[in-house]
Amino acid sequence: MTAATQESALKPTASVVSPQNTTALIKQIKQMRSGNCRLLEAVQLPDADKSVYFKNIILGQISIDPREQKLARELLSKIRCTYTPMLMKKST
Repeated sequence: MTAATQESALKPTASVVSPQNTTALIKQIKQMRSGNCRLLEAVQLPDADKSVYFKNIILGQISIDPREQKLARELLSKIRCTYTPMLMKKST
């Protein structure tokens, strides 16, 4: 393998994550934590999605991989939360 081939193999093929998308994901996770949420049953997720769910949503360790951020946003959209007036006041 030549040096040029090795270098191109190390470059990520996905697009770069935008700071706005990362910020929006962090804000959405923080808001979810301030409510009473019904989290997904992780055992029902496909194996490829479980690690993204636990790492990004449960642990709050946002990935810099745009594909993982997209999947995390999709998984967050499936989480149902209710917010009492007191909780809503704290989330703003």
